[in-house]
Amino acid sequence: MAEPVDLNADPEDLIQYFEARFGSIQPDMFVEPPSSRSGIQVPKSIKEVRWEYPDMAWRAIDKSGAVAYFERRPVLDKAGYWVSVIDGVIARYGKSLCIADNYQCSVQNANERK
Repeated sequence: MAEPVDLNADPEDLIQYFEARFGSIQPDMFVEPPSSRSGIQVPKSIKEVRWEYPDMAWRAIDKSGAVAYFERRPVLDKAGYWVSVIDGVIARYGKSLCIADNYQCSVQNANERK
């Protein structure tokens, strides 16, 4: 980040800043994954989630439960988040949320769809 950010600012102001600055890259960055206590039915498998981006060949679930879509097969970074194997390629995120029991295995190729 080249511009200074006042990290002691009001949390709501910081959220607005980061949404405005990075919302186009990851629009769901402040969306909490659904809780099982909220009454929302959360799929147990990524295959139960509708494919949001037909032009992407791969998709995976990151630790937050967001489904990310990639042109090439993603890999897991050291922080436990799915990243593309190509530098500079940013994942596109779908609107659906899915929390898998083992997110490290939750990757799917478009050719595997039924």
